Amino acid sequence: MPKEKKKRGRRAEEARRKQEGEVKHADIDIPMEFYDAPGQGTGDIGYTQDAEVVDGPPFFGLLDEQEQECFRVQDELLKANAFETEDDRTAFVNNFFREADGKELKLANSQGCSRLLEKMMSLATPKQLKGLFQKCNGNFMHLVQHRFASHFCESLFLHSAGVVAQEEEDDGVLGMENAMDMDGNEIFASMESLFLYTLNELEPFLHALLTHPFASHTVRVLLLVLSGHGTNKTASTSLIQSRNKENKLETDKLAGERRVPDSFEEATGRILKTISEKIGVRELRILATHPVGSPTLQFLLQLELSSTEVTGRKSKKDQKDTLSKSTLLSKLLGGEESEGNTSASAFLQNLFYDSVGSHVLEAVIQFSDQTTFAVLYDKYFKDRLPSMSRNETASFVAVKVVDRLDEKQLEALIGGLVPLVPNLLERSLTNVLKATIDSSIKHDVDASKLVKAIADTFNTDGISTVIFKMLKISEKELQQASEDAIDNVTGAGSGSKGKKNPTQMHGSLLVQSILQLPGDCGSFANASLLAQTPDTVLHLATNPTASHVIQASLTSPHATVLHKRKLLNLLSGNFAQLAMSPSGSHLVDACWTVTQGMNNYRTGIAEELVRSEAVVRASLFGRIVWRNWAMDKYKTRRGDWLRLGKGDEDAVSEHQGSAGIVNTAGATNRSRGGSTKSAIQLARERRAEQRKKKEEFLARKTKREWRGEGTGANSEGVTANEKNSTGGSSAGQELRSKRRRDNDWVSRGFH
Repeated sequence: MPKEKKKRGRRAEEARRKQEGEVKHADIDIPMEFYDAPGQGTGDIGYTQDAEVVDGPPFFGLLDEQEQECFRVQDELLKANAFETEDDRTAFVNNFFREADGKELKLANSQGCSRLLEKMMSLATPKQLKGLFQKCNGNFMHLVQHRFASHFCESLFLHSAGVVAQEEEDDGVLGMENAMDMDGNEIFASMESLFLYTLNELEPFLHALLTHPFASHTVRVLLLVLSGHGTNKTASTSLIQSRNKENKLETDKLAGERRVPDSFEEATGRILKTISEKIGVRELRILATHPVGSPTLQFLLQLELSSTEVTGRKSKKDQKDTLSKSTLLSKLLGGEESEGNTSASAFLQNLFYDSVGSHVLEAVIQFSDQTTFAVLYDKYFKDRLPSMSRNETASFVAVKVVDRLDEKQLEALIGGLVPLVPNLLERSLTNVLKATIDSSIKHDVDASKLVKAIADTFNTDGISTVIFKMLKISEKELQQASEDAIDNVTGAGSGSKGKKNPTQMHGSLLVQSILQLPGDCGSFANASLLAQTPDTVLHLATNPTASHVIQASLTSPHATVLHKRKLLNLLSGNFAQLAMSPSGSHLVDACWTVTQGMNNYRTGIAEELVRSEAVVRASLFGRIVWRNWAMDKYKTRRGDWLRLGKGDEDAVSEHQGSAGIVNTAGATNRSRGGSTKSAIQLARERRAEQRKKKEEFLARKTKREWRGEGTGANSEGVTANEKNSTGGSSAGQELRSKRRRDNDWVSRGFH
């Protein structure tokens, strides 16, 4: 009897196991009763039988070779961006959508063409976006579950969100004017209606899509658009964006709050209510630790906690009963033991130390109102904070809690952390210590006991070793790292960037926070820096992690002038070398503000840069420092440079207009998100201005010739009177030659 033909290999074996319903999880074992849809095997939790199970994905067809070549050429043209005018770009986009008419579903399911379609959506008009919605209507359930088409749906929702906001501002006029498909048929539906049609198609399956590896990302984007929330208020950008997303600028369009229709708010409330009713306590707690479903649950909790209409919390009495209401938060943290679930306290204890579930607690703490947080703090966090600080995972939850404590709660926490300081510093668990110091600065709480415990722990072998113990680095390692950094700058090294040590980074952040404390709290760190030799300070200043400590010591609002002078004396003679270092250049930039009122030190640093001008300007970072310090002005116009250092408004505005580097406070801006123009942009503007002058000159010349003023005797630029007066003599020839040379010079000057 012939045997059944089977595929061999590990992937085929995994596929057979999934078809048989065998589900494996790295951390938890999910019971099979949560997968009510037979034969799915996608990790969907809470899939009920009231929704019709969707069969396998339909086949939309494949692009033939000619079509693939056509779209490949269009992709290359778009990457080249060789459009002379905006009209050429618009014609190119219109031609693409004309070619893609009827092939949208094929493009969305194609690996390469789906990316092209996403790029084109950023250039599409509202009419074209609505045409894509119409073509995909009825197939969104299949598209959001596809590996490539799900990214297409995300981009479509993100780009269409702006159209909804614009329609809301224009009272729907935009939706009626530009509603037209590719065939020229009018579409009377607005973008709001198209989103609601899509939601009606997906809503019966939303609770099943929460844990789908591809659809969960699209569901989060859809909820983001419907709620009107901005991406800057989400717990993490990964909540609404795939990890391997190529174009990360799409979410910038939704950075701020948007005006959404009332129907969107009602739909968001309906979705939250439906999900909270269909998912039980046990399923919801499994979802909290699910790698795919947890980010979606975080965003749902954010929407629930930030919406008063959904939770129904309008008075303080209702706010106190938050955990007793039928909401996602109440089911997650206040489930009944009679249902066969573990107690909320035991579940929360496990959630603290879970690498996935801890993010859910962070979202709850961050977005809950003050009354809800007070209830949660008294019930779950008050007695657990010191023990949470000793765990690497739970410490991140503790940091979120510390950020919301008031003065009395913070004083009690400091008292509980002091005995744990030696153990925390030995294990480099400084997250909670840093957060506590930062909160004490914000609330003006005395943290001297905590800082004294930190200083006593490190100051055991002399004050000079404190800084190395805090940074978890030895002098030999520091010297070797500094030499490697210098070799990479000069070109003698391999040019590879070493990985940053997280232990050293956490130690550096802790020292920086301590230096911001008022009084003598940071005196032990400053004394350790001043106890070093100039060479050691130079190595610290060129280290990517330690340089922040020196900069914080100089720029601290509580640093005295005497301390600044001593530290600058240790750096004296090495500012040119620091200016060429990626890390030290930031320190030199900070010295512009530090030396305010210390003209002798500021002038000394400028003189060091001038003496090494050739090598400084040959370095990328050196050129940035040179511009930030306005060294060209120092060499040529010393008086203006001094007025700039004193903060003279006219001098500062003049320097901002010429270089765009120094602001009114004297701080530097290395074009990191600033509105300054680059050198190539300025060159292009100068070129455009020259071209404009040339065109105006040629236009005036053509106008004179058209009037008869530039023909005949005047063809060489000499008037008839001049020619008659010269009579064709040598003087006349010399005058005509001079006019020709002038015209040639003007023409060459504008090229």
